[in-house]
Amino acid sequence: MFLHKVSELYFLYYIEVIEKYTDNVRFCIICNYLGKIIPALQSRCTRFRFAPLNQQQIVPRLQEIAAAEG
Repeated sequence: MFLHKVSELYFLYYIEVIEKYTDNVRFCIICNYLGKIIPALQSRCTRFRFAPLNQQQIVPRLQEIAAAEG
């Protein structure tokens, strides 16, 4: 689901779900447009930023996967 495309009402519902199940569940929210996620939801999240991988990091792993898949 693309959270940056949902309504504010949905965000409020999503916050309720997070608060209800946060003791037993970990939620992973991935977005491209942080500014479109309401502050009330952002405040309940830990932000991780990942740098893009370069070709030297990607190619060996793709070769390994291709070899394993046959």
